[in-house]
Amino acid sequence: MIYPKFLKQESLIGVPAPSNGIYDEVDKARYINAKTNMESLGYKIQLSRNVFYSEKCRSAGAKVRAEELNEMFENNNIDFIWCATGGEFLVECLPYVDFNKIINNFFSSLTF
Repeated sequence: MIYPKFLKQESLIGVPAPSNGIYDEVDKARYINAKTNMESLGYKIQLSRNVFYSEKCRSAGAKVRAEELNEMFENNNIDFIWCATGGEFLVECLPYVDFNKIINNFFSSLTF
């Protein structure tokens, strides 16, 4: 049986925006409130550079979005990745995603 690592106090949650970012002021306030609530529960939150940006429903260019996602998978301190929003334009960055980083990170975090 394969088990993922369970989140615990001090776990680091990475939040990239591989599709759209949070741009509406109401949604941004809600997101910041959710981040604050998660931190009050003892979790650490790391937001990507473009999580609060949106142009034509994309947080950045395809290559930049993929780089931000790759960085999160490469960071061994990140215990969980939770995408900010959307997913409609995620497919555009797939050519730039380093799937080997995802595979290596996934298997290094499992308990058998």
